[in-house]
Amino acid sequence: MGTFLQTSSDDQTALLGCAVAFLAAGLVLAISYYFSPVRRQNAPATKRQIELPEPLRIPRDRAA
Repeated sequence: MGTFLQTSSDDQTALLGCAVAFLAAGLVLAISYYFSPVRRQNAPATKRQIELPEPLRIPRDRAA
């Protein structure tokens, strides 16, 4: 690998750097998805029901 970096052109080094950055970003994305709370809530073994608050009821003026 060391000789490749020494003998490669600037374009080839840039392409290699982009490929490494793309793979690193994909790895970070996969790790963040794996540890995300949404994934843990949607897991079939630990399915939890999220209770939503009741909607606010606005009293209407019935004097008219």
